[in-house]
Amino acid sequence: MKKIILIAAIIFAASNVAFSQNKSEPFEKTNAEARKLIQYMTDWANLSNKHDTVALDKMLPDDLVITFQDGEVLTKAEYIAALKKSSPDFTIADYEQKVDLYDKTAIVRARYVVTVKEVKVELRYTVTFLKRKGRWEPVAFHSSPLVKK
Repeated sequence: MKKIILIAAIIFAASNVAFSQNKSEPFEKTNAEARKLIQYMTDWANLSNKHDTVALDKMLPDDLVITFQDGEVLTKAEYIAALKKSSPDFTIADYEQKVDLYDKTAIVRARYVVTVKEVKVELRYTVTFLKRKGRWEPVAFHSSPLVKK
């Protein structure tokens, strides 16, 4: 079940960036670069949800590093292998998503809840993108437990 939660976290991060613009700013008025990020993440999510590992292998950069809340680190190849084995029996809800753009770097961050059967896990994620040869590419994904105050 741990692997399912970890893969769910990645799929969640990918699928929900499409809603990351500021709530007071309609999607049509977001920065063109933010729209590129949103489209990239939407494509990543759609391919992940379909378990289309062939297309994901072409899309994701080879140097992508994924770090989960328990400290486990996966490479792109390991992520794709885990996705092949994952089961979609989970639900995910996100909150407080933000996209920050800086020249050739972008940061996407949010709070989210992963539910697998009766188990709920509340987390935060950060995805770092670099603009390479005119394209945005995710190079790091990190997920951490949500600190309760």
